[in-house]
Amino acid sequence: MGGIALSLLTVSVNAQKPGMPKNPTVDSISALYRDKIVTAPPAQTREEIFPAIGKFESATNADAALITIAPDEQNKGVVWIEGLPQGKIKAMLRKSPATYKIPAQKQKKVKM
Repeated sequence: MGGIALSLLTVSVNAQKPGMPKNPTVDSISALYRDKIVTAPPAQTREEIFPAIGKFESATNADAALITIAPDEQNKGVVWIEGLPQGKIKAMLRKSPATYKIPAQKQKKVKM
């Protein structure tokens, strides 16, 4: 039993030595594609992932001249929309990308 364990340990140590010759078949195949390797694109920003986030201006609607859409700090699937006549409203991200659902909002009572 000890001889088998020692043999397996020797094989694994020899396989991990850094200067061991490489497999010529692997090298010849890798050489064919070495100049065709494409670099990975940079990581997407939060604005690219959620394109609705940001500030938007309207030249035609005086009631909502500046709309701000900001992500919720605790839930990445929720955004807050400010600048509408109704006040601050909540929108939730649906399964399809960049599509938001605006659920029924709780109404605030206004004192007169």
